[in-house]
Amino acid sequence: MNKKVEKLGYVLLVLLWFLGSQLIVGNVTALIVGAQQYQAFYNTYQYELNFIAQALCLSVILVIDYRYKKLLVKTWQLSVKEVVRYIGLGIGLYLLSVMINMLLLPYFPDYVEIQNMFKDQSSIWRFIVIVVMAPVVEEYVFRGKIQGYLKEVFPITLAIVCQALLFGSMHALALQKIYASVIGILLGIAREKSGKLQSSIMMHMTVNFISWYIATMHI
Repeated sequence: MNKKVEKLGYVLLVLLWFLGSQLIVGNVTALIVGAQQYQAFYNTYQYELNFIAQALCLSVILVIDYRYKKLLVKTWQLSVKEVVRYIGLGIGLYLLSVMINMLLLPYFPDYVEIQNMFKDQSSIWRFIVIVVMAPVVEEYVFRGKIQGYLKEVFPITLAIVCQALLFGSMHALALQKIYASVIGILLGIAREKSGKLQSSIMMHMTVNFISWYIATMHI
């Protein structure tokens, strides 16, 4: 089999599983609570359901990677100095996303819907899903697996851009797709330069934490 076709096939499988794990949890939930009650149930327990989908997605990938000895993160590997550095870079990424939003928001009025993600942040599940699980799962999938597969058969620049565009496309709103793609490129560069997936995880966690914290404190 052509190596490019093989690696692109792996990328497709990872993407399908990333989306499929969410569909599985949604469909199973609908079967349990009933199709007519599903939307109301989801509105009440959306973060708990998202957590289950994230855990399912990541656990299956980790089991497969462990089976074939391809785990991307085996030990912590970051010094205190590196943690501080990547938190600082994460703050920079957040400020960049703010600048992009300020410039493009007049053209995307539907973006106000994103505020619903951060309402009533007293729920610990929202914190876990947004600040902890989303960065870990998304970094492992996009900067870890997908970027890793693509760079084996394409120039690293192309691999980083492609994974970032795929990452951006997974977001719901148009403006999200734009700034997520930009951030995805920078996270991909950080992951590649450091050689450690933990670097982009720390940066991603920082971005999401700031968004969560500001909404929580109503600043």
